[in-house]
Amino acid sequence: MSITAAQLNKYMNAFFADDDTAKARWHDTRNQSGMKKQLLGVGKKVSDPDAPKRPKPAYMFFCDTARAHIREEMPELKTPQVAVELGKRWEALKNDASRSAELDQYHQLYETDRARYAAAMKDYVPPSQPERLRRKNADAPKKGKSSFFHFCDDARAVVRADFPYYDRKQLSKELSDRWSALKADDSRRVELAKYMNLAERDSLKYKEDMGRYTAPKKTAVIEEEPMVVRERSERRETRDISKSAYLLFCEGQRAHVKKSNPGLRGDEITRKLSKAWKNLADDQKQLYRDRV
Repeated sequence: MSITAAQLNKYMNAFFADDDTAKARWHDTRNQSGMKKQLLGVGKKVSDPDAPKRPKPAYMFFCDTARAHIREEMPELKTPQVAVELGKRWEALKNDASRSAELDQYHQLYETDRARYAAAMKDYVPPSQPERLRRKNADAPKKGKSSFFHFCDDARAVVRADFPYYDRKQLSKELSDRWSALKADDSRRVELAKYMNLAERDSLKYKEDMGRYTAPKKTAVIEEEPMVVRERSERRETRDISKSAYLLFCEGQRAHVKKSNPGLRGDEITRKLSKAWKNLADDQKQLYRDRV
């Protein structure tokens, strides 16, 4: 069932009827903007089932081979325990120099699969996403790279040459470790300053580009419905299918609870109503359900 921003705001206004603080927070500009994005589905990632499958890392090829052996040797192990055993055997394989040929075999399988994926991606054309799911304007200025990413641009090829069998995760970790080592080494301050200056240059360029950029008008909007304020008696007589039995109970009991407990805040009244609803007999709850 679809719902507009106006309908949701109407419901929340009734829910926070006696809590002005909560109502103000709900109508905060950032919260309203986030709510509308959620209703629009902005930023949702749409996966393509026909897209080429990403390459499997060397560890997954190892698991394909070793899992059957573990199941045969230790049939009592459950799936999580098998996963732990696979991790232990993989670490043992990597640390055993006498089994380097076996390890290279799995890395070669990964390289073959990576080449397959790269070739498939050259011919792959992703489907166009609906306009309402596009998050950013393609013509908007691009944010500059951080100093770390400028460092990665230089160091990635070096790490690839040193460790040709590293998958993407291992490569990222090695780059991160080398970046940390660079920052901690006082003798390499000149090299570090180079990347800091590149990041600062990108940041200034982005600010200048944003100063000249004019964002296009939004084409996907939620149409706001006018808020109709009716008399309390009219609201009671009108049947609103969007209300739950609990909300009808709260509307009927809130005034009584507030009168009996004049010192309670709005959120405390809500908790009291919730507790009363939980303790209400089933036949009494059914009276409210029949009104929904």
